[in-house]
Amino acid sequence: MKKIFLFLPFLFFILISWRSAYASHIRMDSVAPPIRHLHIVKSIIEERMDKIEVMAHAHAEMLMQFQQYLSETQSEMNILRNKIEQNQYLLSKIKEDLNSESLSYKKAVSLMHERKYIPAIEALKSFIHDHPHSSYQPMAHYFLGQIYSNIGKKDDALYFFALLAKKYASSPQVPDALLKVGILIQEKGQKDQAKKIYKKIMQFYPNTDSAKKARLQLSQLN
Repeated sequence: MKKIFLFLPFLFFILISWRSAYASHIRMDSVAPPIRHLHIVKSIIEERMDKIEVMAHAHAEMLMQFQQYLSETQSEMNILRNKIEQNQYLLSKIKEDLNSESLSYKKAVSLMHERKYIPAIEALKSFIHDHPHSSYQPMAHYFLGQIYSNIGKKDDALYFFALLAKKYASSPQVPDALLKVGILIQEKGQKDQAKKIYKKIMQFYPNTDSAKKARLQLSQLN
């Protein structure tokens, strides 16, 4: 029994040492797993960094494309702006021409109504020369024929009435211009030619006042 009591301190020392070692082993085990898996964490970080780098590259490329798009759009806008300015300039010129055209025509017609025939003839001829594409061209020719007829210059009147019918065949003034051609030719003694013109008016413009007058003129010749 005495020997057992003597052995107890030794057993107690062994127990304490074993417990300390066991606790140290547990602490090492708790730290060891993160150390062992460090290369996995590093791999994940590197993979994420690669993804971030790819995304950054894609973002930079997208930004570059957007800047190029803005540059191209700005260039197209400049071209469009230049076209708009050119069109505005052309429109302003057209307006000026139209105003000038209208004023010239109205001035000539006003002179005619005032029976200032010579100035009216000059004004109408200037208008025809200066505004060759005007919608007033048929009427300008018609008025010239009418003025020349009024002042007794039948050949000149015949010329402008016939020119109107030839150049502006779709004009509403053509039937009446042809009627006046027929009458002038009839007055010159060319009755057969006048008959042909009257018949032409009746054939191609049957529902007009000019056709009715042409029929009347034709009946007088028969």
